Amino acid sequence: MDTTEKGFPNGKKGLRMVVFDVEGVILPRPRYLLEEIKLLSLWDQVEVLLDALLYEAGMKPLKPTLERIYRHFRGVAFDDFQASFEKVSLVPGVSEVIGRLRREGLLIALISSGIPDPFVQRLAGKLGADYAVGPKFEVEEGRLTGRVSGDIIESDGKKAALTHVLKEASIAPSDCAVVADDKNNLPMFRLGVLRVGFNPDFALAAQSDHVVKGDLNDILPILLSDLQQRSSDLRQDPLYVREAIHIGSFLLPMMCQFLGFDRFLLSALILLTTLGYILGEVARFQEHSLPPFTTVTKWAATGSERWDFATAPLFLAIGFTLSLLVFPPPSGYVGATVVTLGDGVAKIVGKNWGRVIIPFNKPKKVEGTLAGLAVSALAASLYTSPIRALLAASAGMLSEALPMPVNDDLLIPVVASLAALAPL
Repeated sequence: MDTTEKGFPNGKKGLRMVVFDVEGVILPRPRYLLEEIKLLSLWDQVEVLLDALLYEAGMKPLKPTLERIYRHFRGVAFDDFQASFEKVSLVPGVSEVIGRLRREGLLIALISSGIPDPFVQRLAGKLGADYAVGPKFEVEEGRLTGRVSGDIIESDGKKAALTHVLKEASIAPSDCAVVADDKNNLPMFRLGVLRVGFNPDFALAAQSDHVVKGDLNDILPILLSDLQQRSSDLRQDPLYVREAIHIGSFLLPMMCQFLGFDRFLLSALILLTTLGYILGEVARFQEHSLPPFTTVTKWAATGSERWDFATAPLFLAIGFTLSLLVFPPPSGYVGATVVTLGDGVAKIVGKNWGRVIIPFNKPKKVEGTLAGLAVSALAASLYTSPIRALLAASAGMLSEALPMPVNDDLLIPVVASLAALAPL
């Protein structure tokens, strides 16, 4: 089929290649890591998960994170390492999506900066991809040395890898689309490709031509204009469950302010609940149940969280606890109110009634941010003066609207609490 006749929604013509990031698009990112770390001791598992969490939060760059993580695998048998990789299931819909694109005559490339090149090659063979690139992992006498190398793990490594693939295929960047989920793929976006963010983080969403939150099949209407965009049933949308939990958490600082509940004890209870949640996610990946955590996650998970580690509650708990522990009352209560009530209202209003897209953060709507600001400012005035409440809510919701490298559930309560402390 002549793909040059396909019309792009953004006016581009002649799509010839689609490049997929692997972790987070083809494979569930945390599930891959959780499967691999079963080969390690308990302490090594904790350290690897901590490094991965710091990277996800935007607090550590890729290369030192990878080098540190894979040092823990020194001495692990390569066959065992490969067997653990084979146990990881694909993101739902991957085979169907790539199959459809290949039937349209498009070339497929897989580019990963974290999964060993031999594994990416095997994955490409299974899916029928034409090109595959991953980092090099050193093996001696059948065991990993813990050393990782290759241009792909450098800051612009994916850009160099894609440039090489395009040159080999004799394809211009303008005839290529990249589907990715996190900021590590921004160098590829700068080549002038069609940029599709799939359940992206804030930094990638701001640079995407199109943002898809949900199933991988939803990228097809963007790449192939003859398909119909699927509609979702809002009555079954788990967004409302998760945001009800999110918004309802604003009652916790009220317990401290008006009922005399100790904020340190509340913080300890939140951290204890967070530990239970982490254990619940581990159980969910192993297809076990740990009520009530796995039950709530099943109701509230959206997008990639249905098959991925749902990190949003974890970041919210950390940010909420920071506001309670680090900042003196009532400023910490203000920060906790803005991140729970303001952020939750912004998501619901933006999804249902938002019309004006924030140009530098495409998944979000102006109407949502303004609604979150107004509601959180009103609620924060329970703890401080209306002017301080408005200042804190404005600062917090501005950080929610901006594409930041740090997760907004961590950033909003800190920024809002600092604003509440500012001298007037």
